[in-house]
Amino acid sequence: AHSAIKEHALAVARELRDGELSQNDLLNRLAEDERIPLSRSDLQEVFEKGQDNTGAARSQVDAFVKAVAELSERHPDAAAYRPGQIL
Repeated sequence: AHSAIKEHALAVARELRDGELSQNDLLNRLAEDERIPLSRSDLQEVFEKGQDNTGAARSQVDAFVKAVAELSERHPDAAAYRPGQIL
């Protein structure tokens, strides 16, 4: 299952980044994969239950977003920087 999830997650991330996808379809891909013996609704249930197990992650993300917003306001030129491709 780990290999299947990793494979599909990386493909979805790449396709979203490259503009090939406009919406994350990871759960649909996993439901269609024979290596994952769960239905789409089962996967959705697992995903939703997992949302409650994020610990401090939500507050940490909120604090990070706030800090980035404050830095962006103070340094607009830095906020507009776009790096070139690495690979």
